[in-house]
Amino acid sequence: MASEDEVKKFLKEFQALAKVFDMIIINRDKNTKALLELGISTNIRKDIIMSLKVDNYYRGPSEDRKLPQNEVWEFGAELENGQEVYIKLSCRREQSRGICLSFHPPEHEMTYPFRSYKKKSHD
Repeated sequence: MASEDEVKKFLKEFQALAKVFDMIIINRDKNTKALLELGISTNIRKDIIMSLKVDNYYRGPSEDRKLPQNEVWEFGAELENGQEVYIKLSCRREQSRGICLSFHPPEHEMTYPFRSYKKKSHD
């Protein structure tokens, strides 16, 4: 598990790259389908990613399976309707780009080690 400072450093780097060079979105079927099902636009997805903070941290860094020299970081966010989304990000330093690898509802329960409160229940 990363420290709070490591998460802050990653987010600062990712968001700076994404702001200057825009971010690359990996358009997997799961990600595209999630946007439609969640009723959110690509711009809202970008806003959510750009507003991530330390308390959105789920886990990481771990090795990027496709590019082992890079790391992937996992986050979660709650949409306005209460739906949770899983977000996997990477910085491709050799390309000076921020990459969104995943953006979809979580497949497993997510815990947030830097949150001082429990996730709201929407039952």
